[in-house]
This record gives sequence, structure tokens and C-alpha cells, in this order.
Amino acid sequence: MNFCETTQWSGLESRYVRCSLLILLIILPVAISLSDDDTGKNDSSDSQDLSCVPLSFIHSLREGGNEYQRIYNRLPGETSEDKCREISKTYGKLRSRHFPEKPLLFDSLVQNEDIGDFVNAVLANHGRLSLNSRFLDKQSGESGIEQLRRVHGYLLSSIKKGIPPIASFRSIGAVPISQMGNRHGWLGIQGHAVAIIDVPQVLFAHQEGFIFEYLEGVHGERKQGYLFIEKHRDFTVITGNGRPPSVDFAFLNVIAPSMPLSIQNLEWKERAVVVMMLIVGDF
Repeated sequence: MNFCETTQWSGLESRYVRCSLLILLIILPVAISLSDDDTGKNDSSDSQDLSCVPLSFIHSLREGGNEYQRIYNRLPGETSEDKCREISKTYGKLRSRHFPEKPLLFDSLVQNEDIGDFVNAVLANHGRLSLNSRFLDKQSGESGIEQLRRVHGYLLSSIKKGIPPIASFRSIGAVPISQMGNRHGWLGIQGHAVAIIDVPQVLFAHQEGFIFEYLEGVHGERKQGYLFIEKHRDFTVITGNGRPPSVDFAFLNVIAPSMPLSIQNLEWKERAVVVMMLIVGDF
């Protein structure tokens, strides 16, 4: 049900994204999310060809090992922007397995479930075996520390193999929802994808988080974020495509000053959370 037009900011300029909201009633507070769990385009362009998913993949190829750089150099186009446009046009029109009524790149968005398929379609055309795509919520019986070390292991393993993983992030906010009588509920705000290029080689026993480095924007500027365990204030994340709401601190939280994900538009009294939802890599 489409009933709102939401202004979103991420980086260079504002854009408008049509929000399809799926209202789900759970134990208070109410959870509301984007029914299309979208990962949006890079805001330096108002066309589909600079969506953040293909752009982050181009950054990953350019900064990866020898095999990845060979693929990067074979792609049509002189610049990273040109190559992003080419793979968006060629592979973005492929049909989604998860949302059969849509292509992989639709309305400047790639769904989380489709990121791996988009990447693997490009790689398959260059003789490279498929990468893994995985949501990062807690596994059954897993502690926060175990989850943190598992995710760190995924990222480090892929980076060591010369394949900077693509990470998908999601901002959510606890805000008054007019459609629910102004009761506070969790609202999915914005998605974004980047290439992760560095994480610590080792996590010490006392660590409850770690710094990661990633490439942001059209020119792939090097930025930092911090991935950590939230232990005190729970939150609810709707992962999309019919998956049940994730509670009990299911996802690791993120602080990334250069990745605002529209949380700056919330009221000062409204709580906001950013999570790392999914990664695509060789792990």
C-alpha cells in the first residue's frame, strides 16, 4: 500500500523515494517497515545507473585483488561511473528471483535479497564462481560476542581473498505513526550499500565492536564506521520478503558519521538505529 512520499538524504543531495509501508503488529512498540526492503541509489545522480549497489560493486572490483581488478578492467567504460552505468543497464534488467514481477534494479533500488544475484550475474559472465550472500541476524543460541566474531570472520575472510565484501545497511527509527494513532513504532527509513575494504586482523577477548573501513560515494572516498553489539536497548528490524520481525538485539549496530541514512531528519526525542543487515562476499 503506497501512501507516502518520503524525502531521504544520503551524502551529496536529497532525493525522493516512494515508500511502500507494511504495517505489522507485534508486542509494543508496533513495527512498521518498508515492504520493499530497498537499498537505494547513490545520491550524486538522479538516474538508475549510479545506484549504490552497482557502484559499491565497482568499488569492490577496483580495490580488490588481481582477479577482481582484471574483471574491472574488462568492463566497458573508461571511468568507474561509466562501468557502473554499463553493468546497471546490462544486469539490472534481469528478472529478480525473489520478486518475480521486478527486475534486479528497479526504480533505482536493489532489494537486499537481490544484491548477491546482481553481483553473481556480473561475475558469472567473467568466469568467476558465485559469492555468498547472507543476512547477519543472530543464529539460534548465538551470543552477541559470537555474532560479532562470526561477522568479523566473514568480512576478514573475503578481504584476505582479494574480494572486498559488499555490505548492506539499514536505518530504522522509533517514531510516532499517524496510521496507528500516533503510537510509537519502528519504521524502516533508508538502505545503503558500500564496499568494505579493511577490518582488524584480530579481535581481542574484551572487544565488543570493531572499526571497519569502506568506500563511499561516486569517487570511492575512504571512510570509517564502527560495528558493535547493542546490549541495553532492544530494537525491531523488518528484514523484508516475508521474513518475521527480528528482535532480541538480532543485528549488530553501526556508527558511521559519513553514512547518515536519513536519521538526521528525525526529531531529537526519536530513537534511531543503524544496522548492518547483509553482506555479499567470499566467506
